[in-house]
Amino acid sequence: GYANGKPGQFNTPWQSTMDAAGNIIVIEKDGGRIRKIAADGTVSLIAGTGSLGFTDGDVSVARFNHALDGVVDSEGNIFVADRNNYRIRKITPAGMVSTFIGNGTTAILTFPIALTIDKQDNLFVSDGNRIKMITKSGVMTTIVGSTKGYDDGIPGEPLTVKLGDIFGLNFDNDGNILLADASNNRIR
Repeated sequence: GYANGKPGQFNTPWQSTMDAAGNIIVIEKDGGRIRKIAADGTVSLIAGTGSLGFTDGDVSVARFNHALDGVVDSEGNIFVADRNNYRIRKITPAGMVSTFIGNGTTAILTFPIALTIDKQDNLFVSDGNRIKMITKSGVMTTIVGSTKGYDDGIPGEPLTVKLGDIFGLNFDNDGNILLADASNNRIR
């Protein structure tokens, strides 16, 4: 369902993250919305119309198409892996939604699923069977992965690693990236 307030209702909440104020940001996959749960439990809308599709602009008209994950940077911007639009979207604290990277085709992003962010505000996205790093200025580099499968690759050559579908990314306290490789039933 869909309802703001307490307790609120959600339509396929897929992933969540927290902002610096302790609010929980919820990505609604089928609901086409980005929602917020405040510390007191009040649910509100951040962006999205509830209609799947693609529209950049003010948060009241923005549309998402099976968004799967989100992260918040040090400036309060929310980045969303908008899978079926083949884009990473950015929601500013001022209420504007824009495309951060991607052009709506598989030429740049093929299947963005999971996101994480480091202390320098670099984004990391699982895209197909690769992990890509995107700097604050939008420069994207593949850092690990080649083709679908399971192989640790050649030591010291991360682009020879074979990955499955990565549905979760996170950093540990030492700065290592942990991958939830769903296709291979492994944490890598």
